[in-house]
Amino acid sequence: MLTPGQAHDVQGFAPLFRMITDRIEAFLADRGYDADAIREEIEAAGVETVIPAKANRRNPAPHDRAKYKWRNLIERLFNKLKNWRRVATRYDKTKDPTSASSLSPQSNSGSPLSTKPRRPPRHAISEVAGRTG
Repeated sequence: MLTPGQAHDVQGFAPLFRMITDRIEAFLADRGYDADAIREEIEAAGVETVIPAKANRRNPAPHDRAKYKWRNLIERLFNKLKNWRRVATRYDKTKDPTSASSLSPQSNSGSPLSTKPRRPPRHAISEVAGRTG
């Protein structure tokens, strides 16, 4: 479903949610989804709502804090995937974007996806060589 950029997620929520209601037991979302219309749609489908209440809500609805922690893990996974995609598709800003150095995986030596071997810490080198200190 495509909505205008200035539209709130509440407008596109119901049609998308109806497509997955038979496959989920709980709906985990952040405070941005704390709207009466969304809560009513989730309740009507018989799905558990795990959405913390906004600070300005007069009658805050309870939520399962243990289940809400799973949302954080999922959010971090998506952030890592986005970061890895950014690193994997990174090109150096040079005159010639097809140069070998700009496409080399070694140019990303600090990234977790780098193929360039990292140098071990000094204390590890001295222990291997038989020296301490």
